[in-house]
Amino acid sequence: MGGSGSGRRPDSTRRKVTTNAVLDVRMFKRLGLFREGQATWLSGIDSKGSDCSIHVPQARDKVVLIHAWQRDAHCREMQHHEIALEWVPCHLGGQRPWFRCPVAACRRRVACIYYSPTGQWTCRCCQALVYETQYERPSFRLMSKGDKIRNRLGWGPGILRPPGDKPKYMHWRTFERLRIREQRIAQALARMILPQP
Repeated sequence: MGGSGSGRRPDSTRRKVTTNAVLDVRMFKRLGLFREGQATWLSGIDSKGSDCSIHVPQARDKVVLIHAWQRDAHCREMQHHEIALEWVPCHLGGQRPWFRCPVAACRRRVACIYYSPTGQWTCRCCQALVYETQYERPSFRLMSKGDKIRNRLGWGPGILRPPGDKPKYMHWRTFERLRIREQRIAQALARMILPQP
């Protein structure tokens, strides 16, 4: 009871976030779509060859998604989706944008919204989407966590490999915190995969 890999596992029939088109409000901000007092348009073509446009009005209180595609030789269809934006003050100044889930019963504040098979943009919870890592074995998840820390330290992947030196310009306090975390993950992984005496 309570051993490695025990407990509830997610339903393997559920759709994953990687199978859906996604809009990330952080990417919009990096692209400069939220310029103060100025309406912005961004146009392109999606992976299926459909025309896609994103409009941010001057008020910056919503994002308008326009999706147009050719149904057949004579018929062209278009969908408009309005997604509300909420601006939240940051601790060190400035504001951060969030999407509000368009589903009336949800209205959750989220960074990403996903395109559903029904043709709507909603949050991950409304579509019951799951992350890829929820299907990984516990040992693989530990390896991924350890490799992220090792990459940040410049040590290269391989959680069971020996540690390296402190990267140049990294604070000692940060280095020690990451080194201890990496060491604990390596010990937990060793207990999990190596036979116990």
